Amino acid sequence: MTWAWSAVAVAIGAAAGSLLSLLGIRAAPARLTRVNHAGRSVPAVLGVAFVGGLLVGAPATRALEGGGFGPVEAVTIAAVALVAAAGLLDDLLGGGAERGFRGHLGGLLRGRPTTGVLKLVVGIGSGVWLALVIGGGPARVTAAAVLVAASANLWNALDVRPGRSAKWGIVALAAVLAAAGETGMGLVAGAALGAALGVLPFDL
Repeated sequence: MTWAWSAVAVAIGAAAGSLLSLLGIRAAPARLTRVNHAGRSVPAVLGVAFVGGLLVGAPATRALEGGGFGPVEAVTIAAVALVAAAGLLDDLLGGGAERGFRGHLGGLLRGRPTTGVLKLVVGIGSGVWLALVIGGGPARVTAAAVLVAASANLWNALDVRPGRSAKWGIVALAAVLAAAGETGMGLVAGAALGAALGVLPFDL
C-alpha cells in the first residue's frame, strides 16, 4: 500500500501545517473559539485543519501517481468538503437559542430556519448522494445513507473529550485503509487517517 501510506504522510504534514497557520492567526473570530476542559478559550479550528489535510493529501498523492479518482472517491471527498463547509458556516453564523436536533427542527417549523438545519440537510443529502453513487438496490442505498448519518452523529457525540473522536477515527480509518488497500478509496482513507494523526497532538 505504498501510495496509500504516501497519502498518510502528505496529509499529516498538510493538516499539521494548516493547523499551525490557523493557530498563528491572533485575530480569530470569537465564534471560532471555545472554552476547553481546562477552562481556557481556544480556537476551534481542528476540523478546518483536518479537512484541509484530507483535501491536500488524497489529490496530491493521486497526482504524483499519475491517475485520477473514480466517482465514489471523488464524491466522498466532495461530500466531506460540503459537510465541513456547512459546519463552519454554522459555527460562524449560528449561536441562536435553538440547540440539538429537536430545537433546530422546531425553529424550522416556526418559520425560523437555522444554520443547524442547513448542516442537517447538507449532511443527509451528502450521505444519500454518496449512497446513490456507491449503487446497489434500494435497501443498500438506504443502509449506506443511514450509516453515513449515524457515523456523523456518533463522532459528534464522541467529540466532548480531548482527542477522543480523533483516536476512534484513527482506529476506524486504519481498518478502512487495510480493507481498501491500493485503491482510490484506500488513498482517501489514508489521507483522512493522516489528517487525523496530524491534528491529534493539538486535540490532546
